Amino acid sequence: MGPQASGYAWHRWAATARFAVRRSLYQPRPLPAGAFEAVIGAAVLDPDVSLNRMLLEPALAIAGTTRVQRTLLAKLAEGTDPERAGAANAWYWSHLPLPVEKFEAWPPAPEPNAGVRAQLHRQWQEQALHAFVATTDMRVRRCLLPGLALRPDAVPPHLRGVAEQVLRIARGHPDAYLRHQVEAQLRTG
Repeated sequence: MGPQASGYAWHRWAATARFAVRRSLYQPRPLPAGAFEAVIGAAVLDPDVSLNRMLLEPALAIAGTTRVQRTLLAKLAEGTDPERAGAANAWYWSHLPLPVEKFEAWPPAPEPNAGVRAQLHRQWQEQALHAFVATTDMRVRRCLLPGLALRPDAVPPHLRGVAEQVLRIARGHPDAYLRHQVEAQLRTG
């Protein structure tokens, strides 16, 4: 059964698959080659923007924030439209604290220092701004927009022109979500 299935059966299948992957990664052991990439790929392509967290958390526990975020940056830069949209959804979860008790059997993955975190965040913002302007894919734009810093005081000078393009595109777009989201972001920060 796959995405073409509908209703309850599809949701049940997807939840079962997420839980199976997550549960299989609770115990530390040498992972097969390609396991990290497969888990990140599944998290990025998971159609549920809330439940993709179930796949992203094991990747964070295994590899740490830096590797996960660098992989998401690569997906945003080089991926297909569905991968870029999924990378934007997964980026949100990559910043939240990991529920350590669920992964206590794994030795803690090294976490980035504040400078590395800030650098990754700046790289994401720059790539995401450019990706929003460059794409015409609605899902990519919808997924990227909530994570963009668009207030002039939050945008570095060299990116202000791109941020202004994002504002023009979103404000003039026929999609009501984009028009509403951009104004909400400017009000709240």
